[in-house]
Amino acid sequence: MMRWNQLPDKTSEPSFENLLAVLCREVPSRPTLFEFFLNQRLYDRLAPSSEVQAAAPYAKQRQVMRAFHRTGYDFANVIIPDFNFPSERTAGTRTISINEGGLIHDRASIERYHWPDPESGDFAILDVIAKDLPAGMKLIGYGPNGVLENAIQVVGCETLCYLLADDPALVMEIFAEIGERLTRYYQIVAAHPAVGACIDNDDWGFKTQTMFSPRQMRQYV
Repeated sequence: MMRWNQLPDKTSEPSFENLLAVLCREVPSRPTLFEFFLNQRLYDRLAPSSEVQAAAPYAKQRQVMRAFHRTGYDFANVIIPDFNFPSERTAGTRTISINEGGLIHDRASIERYHWPDPESGDFAILDVIAKDLPAGMKLIGYGPNGVLENAIQVVGCETLCYLLADDPALVMEIFAEIGERLTRYYQIVAAHPAVGACIDNDDWGFKTQTMFSPRQMRQYV
């Protein structure tokens, strides 16, 4: 029996096929773990980085990969740098208002908005991590938030609610701009041989309801 604070000395050999079996509602060959992310304290404990490792390219993502491997996961999650939807939301604070930071509020501002180019993402990270990826493991690519979260971020939740009533065509255009770019992003990520799956990570609501009505969620998201 392992103690709570005891780190595993050895884990089972990774096999992404186990996770695929779970996703396909089949029986994996052994109990199979899944987690979207851990936290930095765990990463530092599970996969402490030397000064050389900390200075290497993509050090944080490589640390995540080592931590996931040590704890028995069959995959490591990875996000591509240099692709995101700009806003003026304050980062690094303990609380964030989803009403603040939006840059789009009308048709004039959507024309001024700097839409990101998914082709400009730093996809070299996949090649670098793939070189150190343990045999049997695969990468799972995820994005800089999902369709709804990015729409709320670039517009602001309250402003977006008003636009849903006042200018639904503009709302449709905003969601289309975001969705097309995320689709292209995942097409590029999924094509890499080290990638076994993708997560379109998006928060759609709360325990009792979605952010917008089910009809609007189906229409726009």
